[in-house]
Amino acid sequence: MIRAALLLAALAAASCSSAVPTQAEPIELSADRPSGSLTLPPGHDGRLLIEITPLSVADQGPVTVAVLPDGGTVTRLSLYPTDRPGRFGVRVPPGAKTATVSIDQGRSESPTLSVQALRPRS
Repeated sequence: MIRAALLLAALAAASCSSAVPTQAEPIELSADRPSGSLTLPPGHDGRLLIEITPLSVADQGPVTVAVLPDGGTVTRLSLYPTDRPGRFGVRVPPGAKTATVSIDQGRSESPTLSVQALRPRS
């Protein structure tokens, strides 16, 4: 199940690998701030790229980030290895303006991450 979800996320990211930069600033997540509100780009049409960049690395194992858009369902994204950035294709409701993003707290230490929403090119 997890393997299929990761494959689907990789295929979605590969199919829309080029993205339009947005005016929205990335948010930074860490042990002190494990969740935050991410502004979604206007005109996303229900398709987003979420870019996660590790700014510090904690312990071994994947880093999991949960994304909950307005009116949508939770999508979990994992970085592995934890020192590499990742770009993930995510479906959200077309009218969503924000998403709550949080680090999975099942780790002994939380890394510091930069998270940004990008609009895929049409």
